[in-house]
Amino acid sequence: MVNDSSSKLRTSIQNIGAEALVMEKNTGGCYMAVVSLLEELQQHLSPNNLISPFSKREIHILHDAVTSMHSLLTHSSGLTYNYHLINQISENRILSLAQNASKYLDFWTVKLNLWNLFKPIREIPSLAEITQEMIAINHELNIFHHSSSTGKNNISIALAVHASEDTPAHCLRCLSMHESWELLSSKIFVGGESCPQDMVEVGKQIAYKCHGLPLTIVVLGGLLSKMNKKIDVWESVAQSVRSLVMEEADQCRQTQHILALSYNHLPDSLKPCFLYMGMFPEDYEISVKKLTWLWVAEGFIRSTTHKSLEEIAEDYLADLIARSLILVKRRSSRGTVKTCYIHDLMRELCLRESQKHNFLHAINGCGQLRLHVEDMSGVDLPPDFGEVPPPYLHDLQRLSFHSSIHEYSNKASFPYTRSLMSFEKLSVSGHRRFLGMSFKLLKVLNIVNTNLMELPGEIMMLTRLKFLALTIQSSLDIRNLSEFRLLQTLFIDCEWDGYLIRTFWDMLELRHFHMKRSCQSYLSTYSLLSQSQLPLVSAVIESLLPLRLLNNLSTVSTVRPISCTEKMLRSMPHLKSLGVYESEEDYQFRGWFERLVLLPELEKLKYVFSNPFVSSSLKPGRLPPWQSLPPNLVKLTLSGTSLPWDDMSKLSMLPKLEVLKLKNYAFSGTVWNSWTGGFCCLKFLLIGSTNLEIWETDGNHFPNLRQLVLRHCRFLEEIPYGIGESPLLETIELHRCKNSAVISARSLQEEQQSLGNDGLTIYITEG
Repeated sequence: MVNDSSSKLRTSIQNIGAEALVMEKNTGGCYMAVVSLLEELQQHLSPNNLISPFSKREIHILHDAVTSMHSLLTHSSGLTYNYHLINQISENRILSLAQNASKYLDFWTVKLNLWNLFKPIREIPSLAEITQEMIAINHELNIFHHSSSTGKNNISIALAVHASEDTPAHCLRCLSMHESWELLSSKIFVGGESCPQDMVEVGKQIAYKCHGLPLTIVVLGGLLSKMNKKIDVWESVAQSVRSLVMEEADQCRQTQHILALSYNHLPDSLKPCFLYMGMFPEDYEISVKKLTWLWVAEGFIRSTTHKSLEEIAEDYLADLIARSLILVKRRSSRGTVKTCYIHDLMRELCLRESQKHNFLHAINGCGQLRLHVEDMSGVDLPPDFGEVPPPYLHDLQRLSFHSSIHEYSNKASFPYTRSLMSFEKLSVSGHRRFLGMSFKLLKVLNIVNTNLMELPGEIMMLTRLKFLALTIQSSLDIRNLSEFRLLQTLFIDCEWDGYLIRTFWDMLELRHFHMKRSCQSYLSTYSLLSQSQLPLVSAVIESLLPLRLLNNLSTVSTVRPISCTEKMLRSMPHLKSLGVYESEEDYQFRGWFERLVLLPELEKLKYVFSNPFVSSSLKPGRLPPWQSLPPNLVKLTLSGTSLPWDDMSKLSMLPKLEVLKLKNYAFSGTVWNSWTGGFCCLKFLLIGSTNLEIWETDGNHFPNLRQLVLRHCRFLEEIPYGIGESPLLETIELHRCKNSAVISARSLQEEQQSLGNDGLTIYITEG
């Protein structure tokens, strides 16, 4: 439903389109109309209003009017006057709008790369998304704009609007001295701490030498935040910066050298973790989970405390983020970092330092690797030497192919390479030729972008592997993995039957077993047996299993209930994350859920049932008493389980549960009364695709709830009034929900604002 302010905004957009036709005759008039529209947009972004989707045509009108006016004001007579008009629009109106909108998005989720920020506005379907883009632009300008001296960084960018190809862009300015010092000090001093007065002057000297480039300022701020806040320490940094500036006349090289200071001051334990970011392609969004697993497999992480290797790796990542060497892309529902990326200038620093130390080689084109004698110009070779010198091949310990991998297939061997990544999609014949090269000592293999038809024999010969990540189109028989006795992480996207066979317990070093799909029926494996015979067979097989403990195992996903017997679970005492897929054929293996109490360290559980609409006799049973649930569960995802809403009272008693996601009829029924106490730690609740009609609760039931997300709740009549009483609630999202629920959400927000609570934000996606 579109409210009055939305209708008024639509009318304004239409008027702008009409006035744009006579813009050449009345530039000032159209300018005032656009400024007026921006003011209305700003009001529309106030906490009292919601953003409603607009049609693409309306967005086209707004885009064409603003960009046309931008061009006319730039090129028409009266340049000084028009320049001030441009400044008013770009710096005052839009920056104010972006600042007002910043409350709608987490800062860290909107940082994008500069050259990808300005997509044509015609691709944006709603004003809400334009607002997100404005916020991203604003933060990029304030923090991540850097030298425009070379290459891709020489892009001139319009500040507020997505200029078309034939429209001159607004060039970004560097920060002033005052802005530079404000940014530097805000990075160093957090939590209300202020800079000691006797250090202000030297701090300003450091900021001044950054030439107003926010990236340089932020990185230096990250460095200083980790150093002792003493004047002699700062003076030493200031002297280093001054020396670098005096040695290099070229501003771009000055920036590179200043950024290198941050690397040089890193602890030895963090340097390889930072350099490893060069393995990933430019602009690549990196999974934090996978990155930390890679660091562990590479041997970068050493256990010196009671923490696990993965926990130490997460601490290392947090340190690099605090130094602004690695940037956050997305956060999880718990608020932890889910994906990250690295700025291009920092990536160039990674590659330069890696080349110095022969740490890694990233291949973007042909001819980067000298693999033949004729390529070894400048290298002293013995007379009549017919092969590439082994010392050079020994330097190729880590290779990452971003492109041109076919140029090296069957043309060389890599006998000393320890780590290999490929981000290029290869044909079946292409990957055969590639894997046919000699990688005898390989420890890390990551080629998820290539769809393999099956597990190749060439990979089966790599028995030293510690990390293996693949994508396989056909089903996988995990008996083929029994030779990987040193394997720590197995990350494969494929179908398999979800049954852990005996050889699984031979991989004693295994830390993470992650199979992304588990849809294949295991009945095909025992095609001669009836379903009634399967439990007996399972019991016999279990009795033959060794009593080995997989003490390192932290992740298992995705398995079937047949792999959740008591003996199997007891063999994984430190399991922290478990994914289970169940279908109708698993009905004879019921009872596995209550065995999860045998996993005292389990923190994350994802349980998916294939079809929520099967007959009741084949549906999963009810949840066991909460005392029989894993006591340390922090995140729980249920999908398709069709549980009664009464069972929510059992989950509400879990003492550490922070994230609960209920998808695809995880619970079934028209009424949910959640009046009893519980959910003492729950911060995030998602309910999706349900037949729930009436939900009654009060704020005492969710004392720590921050975010409520409702997706496809097409029968829910209204958001319970009591949910607004949750003292820490920040956002409510409704995606394709019933209109009456949307109205109730808006009423709830207005009610909270009347009580002085302006912190509650409502997001609505209609359709």
